Amino acid sequence: MKTLTWIILLLLSCSFLEAAKTESIGVKGVVTLKNAKSFSPLYLKKILLKRKIKVIKDLWTPSEKNILASLGMADLSFSWVVEFKNIQQLLELEKSITLHQWPLVVDDYEMDVHLTDADFTDLQWGIKNRGIEQVLDLDPVQNFRVPGIASEDINSPLINKQVDEKSKVLVAVLDTGIDKEHPNLKDVIYRNEKECEQLLAFSKCVEDESDRDLCEKKYMTKENPKVDADGNGYPLDCSGWSILGSVNQAGILGRPDFIDDQGHGTHVAGIIAAKWSQSFKGVNGVSSRVKILPVQVIGKRPSEPIKPLSADPLGISSMEVKSLLPKKTLGDMIARGLLYAIKSKAQVINFSLGWPATRDSFLLKSMVESAIKRGIFVVAAAGNDSTRALLRPCAYEGVICVASHGPDGAISHFSNYGSGVDLAAPGLNILSTYPLDQRPIRFRKTWGFEFISGTSQAAPFVTGVIADMLALGVPRNEIYPRLMLGSRSSKENLGIIEGAPHLKGKSIRAEDLSYKKFTLGGNIDYGQALKVEARPLILPVVKEKTSVDFDLKQKTLHLPLKIKNFWQSIAWSDVQIKTRFRQVANGIRPQIKQIHKLPTHGSFTEQSEITLDVEIEINDDNPRDTRIPGDLDLEVSIFLKGQKTKVWIQEYELLVPVSISLNYPGIQKFKIKDFPSGQVEWNPIDEPFDNQPTKKDYILTQQEKNNLRVSLLTQNENGDYVNIGTQKIQIKGKVESLRTQFLTRLPIKNQTHYILGFLDDNSSENQGDSSAEQASKTQFFIFNQSFNLVESFTYLGDKAPMPFQIYWMSLKGIDNRNEIKKPCWVGYGKKTVSKKSLIDLWENPQSVETPEIRFYYLDEFNQLQSINEVNGFKIIDILEPTLKQKEEGVIPVILAKNSGTESKPSYIYDFARAEVTNGIITHFEELKSFSNDYKYRNLIETRVDKILNLDLNKEEFQGTYWFNENGQREQRVTYFYSQGNQYYDRVLKPINPLFDSALLVRASFLGQHRAGSFVLTNTEIQFHDFLSNKMVSTSLERFTFYPDDFLTSVYLPITLQDTKNKQQKLPALFTTENSEINRGVKIVVPVFAHQEKSKGQEVIVELVTPAKLRFESRKNSGCRALNTPVFMGEQGYAFDYFCGDQILRLPLRF
Repeated sequence: MKTLTWIILLLLSCSFLEAAKTESIGVKGVVTLKNAKSFSPLYLKKILLKRKIKVIKDLWTPSEKNILASLGMADLSFSWVVEFKNIQQLLELEKSITLHQWPLVVDDYEMDVHLTDADFTDLQWGIKNRGIEQVLDLDPVQNFRVPGIASEDINSPLINKQVDEKSKVLVAVLDTGIDKEHPNLKDVIYRNEKECEQLLAFSKCVEDESDRDLCEKKYMTKENPKVDADGNGYPLDCSGWSILGSVNQAGILGRPDFIDDQGHGTHVAGIIAAKWSQSFKGVNGVSSRVKILPVQVIGKRPSEPIKPLSADPLGISSMEVKSLLPKKTLGDMIARGLLYAIKSKAQVINFSLGWPATRDSFLLKSMVESAIKRGIFVVAAAGNDSTRALLRPCAYEGVICVASHGPDGAISHFSNYGSGVDLAAPGLNILSTYPLDQRPIRFRKTWGFEFISGTSQAAPFVTGVIADMLALGVPRNEIYPRLMLGSRSSKENLGIIEGAPHLKGKSIRAEDLSYKKFTLGGNIDYGQALKVEARPLILPVVKEKTSVDFDLKQKTLHLPLKIKNFWQSIAWSDVQIKTRFRQVANGIRPQIKQIHKLPTHGSFTEQSEITLDVEIEINDDNPRDTRIPGDLDLEVSIFLKGQKTKVWIQEYELLVPVSISLNYPGIQKFKIKDFPSGQVEWNPIDEPFDNQPTKKDYILTQQEKNNLRVSLLTQNENGDYVNIGTQKIQIKGKVESLRTQFLTRLPIKNQTHYILGFLDDNSSENQGDSSAEQASKTQFFIFNQSFNLVESFTYLGDKAPMPFQIYWMSLKGIDNRNEIKKPCWVGYGKKTVSKKSLIDLWENPQSVETPEIRFYYLDEFNQLQSINEVNGFKIIDILEPTLKQKEEGVIPVILAKNSGTESKPSYIYDFARAEVTNGIITHFEELKSFSNDYKYRNLIETRVDKILNLDLNKEEFQGTYWFNENGQREQRVTYFYSQGNQYYDRVLKPINPLFDSALLVRASFLGQHRAGSFVLTNTEIQFHDFLSNKMVSTSLERFTFYPDDFLTSVYLPITLQDTKNKQQKLPALFTTENSEINRGVKIVVPVFAHQEKSKGQEVIVELVTPAKLRFESRKNSGCRALNTPVFMGEQGYAFDYFCGDQILRLPLRF
């Protein structure tokens, strides 16, 4: 029997799979019409309808059909996903196709799932580690394994105590659902038998009536007492509840009939409580004394950005019911899942999922706190981003946060870590149960099982242990301290083994890391936890960073330190607490002065808390000049009766509240006159082409239906910001679909002009469509210096989409005398001349044109033009112009010529530079030295950006750089300083290339005495110093909820004034307050120092976030950040804040 094409399964939506499961799936397949001319699609659908074959959906989307057509493959676009009632119906259709010679093809049958009754417990190293190496997924090509150390598992004791069904501990698994029919799980799933009978009747009703609404009215009404026998308010909750359903007749959001179409929840549940049986065998869970309560709260795997289903739930047929549905967000879904778990009297809740701080809510936090206060244990996964930045609910007080460790006992390379993480548990290559109707990827022996890695797998190990301890009668208040005191210290990373599993392989040690991973406790040890004797256990209460205000006035700051004694009481006289900041060579940290509020009499009783006050002092004479970092790691050591018993890192962040009274060095205050009333959006002029780079103007926009009111806010001779004019502009299309793309100030005919450009977001989504209707549209509005509209036009990017970065080239006007300026750019596009020769028509009858890289510009009539090659060289990029070139409209370019032929291109390129003005190439010059040194350098298939200037002059930029992936896990970057024909070329690697990859070069900087690049890796921000060939890093604090493109857009490059070295500026990255990555502004800057060994040369010491630059505008402050930095020439950049009737400008100095 053929296997069903797996792409069909991928194309099916989660909601369809859910519906299909509950309505008895038949056999699925794909019907393809081979010749639509002789056999119409309408006739085909009539055939299928006549045979009662259900057409589920088109296989291809409309956009995909367009792509097929553009590739000359339109014949393949007539395909439909269908469902047969059974194999017999499918065979009858195939017989008719043969008999009538219909041009149809039916692809693939559904695979029957054959389970093998084999024992796989020897593969469960997390329960019993025999020292066997485990596969590590790092690379799709190479094979890697982690060495195993015998007994580095949970050390589960052999306890024969049996408990009856009523005494089993109820564990709620808030996840993607559970396959309740899995042989290793069906006997451990909680069942409410009375409601199970009614659910069976309801399911039969749906199957017979095919109308879910009618069946819900009959079986989910409060008038029918049988459907909610336990009176918990959730009708028919035989075995758990799904929040992904609709509002039912009982007024509850959700449904009782659900599956796990992701596999994540089934895998988690198997780790906790899978039941090995003599008849089926399979795998074991941690505990045999629990019951699993499935609670479906998400529809996607948590290892990817959490995207709960937002489409209309199944079974909705009336507009009235749809209007009652609340908009379901992550918080909404999980809060409802928690409510169900609490109402169902769960004793342990497992969260193998999480969300970042910016997605947090009072509701979610309150629901978790309520569960903990009721005595429910909440266990959560730490996250898989290799960062100390905690996810929620891990960061909540009282939640047991779990990291992952490998079979070698070391914390996994992907695992989050830190003192906010309580324990580590097995999380690498974990074998557990998997839905029977999903093909496993890594486990190939049979269906129903899978290997998965992650802290999602580590958390259920701890959940299972806690539930088992409860079932054995361990007092609730002893469980956490026993686990913490009984844990083993995590081991150092032993490296990995490279090579095929059947070979000995080569051992590869991880390079020395700039940090070591740790947790508050260690690796979980169940057996030792049961043996621990009662004793004091003093630990932190607050898990995440504590924010402390820094007003730049006081030298003394106070850090709150909240601690708790989790077990046996101890006299305060026997308790000693020491604190210190971990020092970095040549790094600057505050000084610890004293710990206040530490009692000297009485006892620190069990389960009691106290908040201490750690007084610190800034060593600088003036706090405004301090160079201490804004992120402080306070090492706390606990001594009991003279013995050190615990050490942890308490994290703090210093924030500078922005207000009109802020005491900041160099602050400037500008009054605002004639500010428009109503809601205003600030748009800074960030592309000055008039040799005034430090002049900051703002265009203010206000939406009025399909119009925009725009005002110009500019500075007068007194420095005040004045609204010099307001205009109403007519927008083509919907205002809400427009994105401000270009904000430029430039001289035209010796007068200043302002250019406002909008990109139509709706059109940009369809750039793959070549039709004019779907091409990207950019609307331009040009104002004179009095802010009167003098010109407007729309550019239609059907031949060449306009990129984010454009320049303005000088052109001669119609009379060939008056100079004008028009946009130009380099990018991929088509020929500007549409006339086809006879040869073109013969060789390319369908006029399919492959886009090529070209220099484009708009002429005086705003028509698209392009520049051809010169001397065999083609323009491949625009070099960043100088201020003078920008003012004059001269565009410097770099050109390349391939040494091969069109039919046999070479890997070798020659390069040249030139200038373009008035649409003509001038000052052409071959770059002999560059071509000789980098003849194999391909600058065409790369990404390009501007080099920021570190020298003390008016130039904001210093040149151009290109970067691209250079083999695995590396980036190659090439600098070109156009003024001096200087260049750098470097291969940039992550600090630990074994487990990390350099994703992109985010920013580059160049000056006479400093040069380097910021690189973003999977887990770190790194600065590579080109002069000393050194590298420093800090955590990216990345969450997998954010895609890489989002991260690259929120980390923006700037330069800072260096208060220690007046000769150069400092390179830096920053995130805005609106980035949702952190509180306030966050600036990352390398610290340079002179060391004796460096012979007077600067070396980089560390990457820090300066405390005095951690600005935060708060709701009650009256000020808000304008986000875009202000370039101030020799002084680097500044931040502007709008404070009602004035603008605060804060120069960035460090």
